[in-house]
Amino acid sequence: MVQSINLLRDYGIFRNYTKTDTKDFGRLNLIYGWNGSGKSTLSSLFEQIENRHNMRYPNSTFAIKTFTQGTITKDNISTNNLNLKVFNQSFINKNIDWNNSVKSILLIAQEKIEEKKKLEELKTSLDKKTREHVRRKTANDKLTDEIQNFLTDAAKRTKTSLQVIDTSDSRFLSYNRTKLENFIRSSVDLIKKADSILDINEVANLTKAANPTQKPVITTKAPSVDSSLLKKAQDRLNELFKQSVTNKVIESLKNNQDIQSWVFNGLSLTLGSDSCHFCGNKISQERIDELNAHFNDEYKKFSETLNKAKMWLKSQFIAIVSIGDIDIYDEHKDLLKEKSSLLNGEAEKINIHIKEWEKKLDEKITNPFNIDFIAVEIPNSLFSNYNQYEKEINNLIELHNNKCNSFKEETNKIKSKLESHYAASEVRSFDYFKKILNRDSEEKNLQQINNDLISIKSEIKSIEDSLSNETIAADIFNKHLQGFLGRSELSLQFNKEKNGYEILRDNQIGHAPNLSEGEKTAIALIYFITKLTENDNKISDSIIVFDDPVSSFDSNHLFHSYSFIKTYCNDAKQLFLLTHNFTFFKLFRDWFNNNNINRRKKEKNENAFFYTIESSAVTPRSSVICNADSSLVDYNSEYHYIFDTLYKHKEHPRLTREQAFFTANLSRKLLESFLNFKYPKHRSDLSQLMDTAEKNCVTFDSNKKEKVYRFINKYSHSAVIEINEDIAENLIGEGTNIIGDIFSWIEEIDKTHYDEMVSICQKN
Repeated sequence: MVQSINLLRDYGIFRNYTKTDTKDFGRLNLIYGWNGSGKSTLSSLFEQIENRHNMRYPNSTFAIKTFTQGTITKDNISTNNLNLKVFNQSFINKNIDWNNSVKSILLIAQEKIEEKKKLEELKTSLDKKTREHVRRKTANDKLTDEIQNFLTDAAKRTKTSLQVIDTSDSRFLSYNRTKLENFIRSSVDLIKKADSILDINEVANLTKAANPTQKPVITTKAPSVDSSLLKKAQDRLNELFKQSVTNKVIESLKNNQDIQSWVFNGLSLTLGSDSCHFCGNKISQERIDELNAHFNDEYKKFSETLNKAKMWLKSQFIAIVSIGDIDIYDEHKDLLKEKSSLLNGEAEKINIHIKEWEKKLDEKITNPFNIDFIAVEIPNSLFSNYNQYEKEINNLIELHNNKCNSFKEETNKIKSKLESHYAASEVRSFDYFKKILNRDSEEKNLQQINNDLISIKSEIKSIEDSLSNETIAADIFNKHLQGFLGRSELSLQFNKEKNGYEILRDNQIGHAPNLSEGEKTAIALIYFITKLTENDNKISDSIIVFDDPVSSFDSNHLFHSYSFIKTYCNDAKQLFLLTHNFTFFKLFRDWFNNNNINRRKKEKNENAFFYTIESSAVTPRSSVICNADSSLVDYNSEYHYIFDTLYKHKEHPRLTREQAFFTANLSRKLLESFLNFKYPKHRSDLSQLMDTAEKNCVTFDSNKKEKVYRFINKYSHSAVIEINEDIAENLIGEGTNIIGDIFSWIEEIDKTHYDEMVSICQKN
């Protein structure tokens, strides 16, 4: 059953209705509204639910709460399972062509017991399957929405993360749910890998690497070291350190290296001279021969060899370079600086060993006769470490240069790796693949249930076709129509060629023309109620809606319509009746009130409720659903209701424009009813009635009559301003005074009537 209408937005005249204190619906619901207030619009909402689609106002928003099926909205209206039957003008137009034929009604032949039993079982199974389908679909829709919302939110987060890298990349600039979903679908195996989620340092490094700024190629390389060459150098030095010269050694020089060097250098300076440049004394030839014997040619050659060795050894020092400062891509900078520092550290260690060799060589040069010097071997670990760091540095440079040569391709690979990381992180956090598996499994189940429903419906239709008979419906209809009209001149007869009924008058051949409005109303209403039991539908399982089942042209049939609806729809699961006719309203109001009284006697909650549809008078008009005022529920005529409603506005300090339109309409209705009753001879128009009434009054003069008349004419029929706007505002300002004048006028004409009406109003 329908519990309440919580929201109606942009649904015709219901522009922005939200339920506030309006009571929930009961089993019996009576809704009163004047013409144009929105009754037919509201009935069309029920019709959309019945047809399970929103064609009338496709851009509208609505929320209809039910007792057992949650809330029906435009998004799930197609899956609702309410058994609604709506009688309104749309129903009449779809089923009855007054100039041609009436659609057939298929009623079940009651004598086919076994077939009916099978049909009942199938319908029970259909109902069970339908509920299961609704339940499963609701759960699956919720899961689908959860997945879609996750993809939307995850795509936004991924887009934000990737745009930090490169705002010019069109793929990530417009990154959305669809792109993320497609990426996940095409990269399932990659995303499922444990290493697809990167650590924070790697993400930071890749983020740097994805920078769209291209750098130049690096031509610098890390300096290399030939360890085998230095190994040979060590061996050669040790050979030199073990060598000496054959000569006549002067022991005093041999044992004093500094003096030996000094003398060797001085000997070359005194060549050709017999005097010592130091002391000035003569050097004997014998001393010169002795010194030459000490410093012979072999000695000189050896010294020259040692000096050359020293010069070569100086060239073997490893240069300490600032390779960590070269312009390499950001993702390699930190590692390059680290490896460059380590490389230089190893180079310095190797250079220390070479320096030690150089020191020993200098000592050998100073004292070539000493054969105790040793060139200590440089540890292989230093060369291994150096070569490893050199290789790693050059690899970084190679990576840089490869990226330079294929910049777009390389940065795209990096972005793709980052996209995989973000997607994998989101997927794992949400448990995406498990949810997708559950959804796909549920969709398969839903498809199977749907196939079952199609099969059951097909079997039901087959049995219904074998059981159904158009003639049965025609016989029942004709019986009802005769009872309704009190005569048998009109009847339905099935026409196979038209596949529908013809309306016959006095059994004459051919569709009856020129039906009266009363006859049309009777035929339409009885046709609807007869059709309620089509295909063995049960009224007790149906929610039935009547929208103004009687028109203003057939007041003679009010009581027949009321009696017919009460007789055949009393057991409806839920009943809604919308009307503008107060007499018709009163008939159903009394029925519903008696229903509540009987339930209270049995200590049961009331289940019949009363409502009004009220619309604003200003353009564009807008309607709302309200609880019916007590005056409408308690009074026995529309006149009481109008008098009470207008009387409540008498004390308002100032009317709004909307209230002015509303009260002007009420004033016209009130004066027309009151003055027509008091002055039955003057019925041509309101102006003549007012002129006649004013002549017999003393307090109420022609000036007040003119203000009342202008107020009514200004606001009661048209939203178009026909007089000066300042005058209009003045009329609004005097609105409550004018309403007071109207009641003073009624009091002056008939004080007894006025006093009794006021006493009734004051009780409420």
